[in-house]
Amino acid sequence: MISITRLREFLVETKQEIEGINFAEMVIDDSQFVSFLKERKESDNAMLFGVVPQYPLDGREDMYQWINQLQFFILVKRSNRDSHDALMLNMETTRAIVQEFVEYVILNAVGESNLFCGLSNELLSGSLLVHPVWNKAQCDGWAIEFDLRTS
Repeated sequence: MISITRLREFLVETKQEIEGINFAEMVIDDSQFVSFLKERKESDNAMLFGVVPQYPLDGREDMYQWINQLQFFILVKRSNRDSHDALMLNMETTRAIVQEFVEYVILNAVGESNLFCGLSNELLSGSLLVHPVWNKAQCDGWAIEFDLRTS
């Protein structure tokens, strides 16, 4: 099980590592997420949010592993007056950041790296999903979801 404390540290490290991320925070659920988004300003763009994961078990009682279901958002706050072209530009700008984020995770989240506290991690094949987010509390961007198996 990846600790919440370690995930919060990961968000701070990622903010320092990836140019363009100016704000990072961990949230528990959608209502807290929306509350944080409403407090943000366009000067906070781009923003990285992590969601407290779910932790199902895989295996039998005598031999099991944790599945860490991780979800992250990379978003930008926009003005109500933004045009469709501005929305598409925001989506492209955040897409580039998302691509760098995913590559950072893939390079550092597997094996005995320190990204998630040196746990033996396995990025579950086929679990990585990136999908668009539009007009969530006046923010647009992308959600990134993936599962890591830890021993």
